[in-house]
Amino acid sequence: MAVIASTSACNKEARVIVADVDGQSVYASDLEKSAAKALSEERERFYHLQKQKLEEYVNAVLLTREAKKRGVSAETLLDREVHSKIMPITDDEIEVFYSSNKSRLGMDLREAREQIREFLRVKKIEIQRTLYLKSLRSNSRIETYLKLPPLFRAEVPITGAPAKGPEYAPVTIVKFEDFQCPYCKQFQPTVTELLSRYNGKIRLVQKTFRCIAFTHRHTRPLRRPDAPMSRIDFGTIMINSMRTRLNLALAT
Repeated sequence: MAVIASTSACNKEARVIVADVDGQSVYASDLEKSAAKALSEERERFYHLQKQKLEEYVNAVLLTREAKKRGVSAETLLDREVHSKIMPITDDEIEVFYSSNKSRLGMDLREAREQIREFLRVKKIEIQRTLYLKSLRSNSRIETYLKLPPLFRAEVPITGAPAKGPEYAPVTIVKFEDFQCPYCKQFQPTVTELLSRYNGKIRLVQKTFRCIAFTHRHTRPLRRPDAPMSRIDFGTIMINSMRTRLNLALAT
């Protein structure tokens, strides 16, 4: 598990007052600190809703404009370009769908047949409508200006933690790892490759994250979870980790 933070990109929060409590000002930055993750998630949801509604609005504009060009209503245009091109749903299609979803439907084919037919028909209409709208978009110049909300960046205390790479590297990777965890081991080659490829541009900070699921009754922890690691060398840790894995293999 890794947390990546860019030291060159910092949020310059305006000192906007959002509340006053008996003369004590509450700033927007205070609110951000106390509820940063929740606010970030809501902003992202709102962004995706905005994006969805903007796409729908743009599609409506394109349909209306094309219908006006042809001298018909938008409904007539959709009938011609979408609905009229939908082939009837065959019994074979219904049976294939039923066979693939029989356990979820909870009814026999005779009862489900017409519901499946309607479902497949609506699905085909959605696909054809999407294709037609895509063709209209391909002949238009569309630019959208919605901005993604800023990424949520958690403050991770790293003072005293062992690290590799320049202290003021553009990117800091905080790696949480349990040295008895096989999945953490699988991630190690990726870390090695990153350090090699971006030599001098990445700082790797090591943090311990104990995975109880991988703690074996025949082994002792490499260190107390609350013990400082500032003077433990990465190489020593990895050697101990490999020894522990060997002990585990021999004990089972």
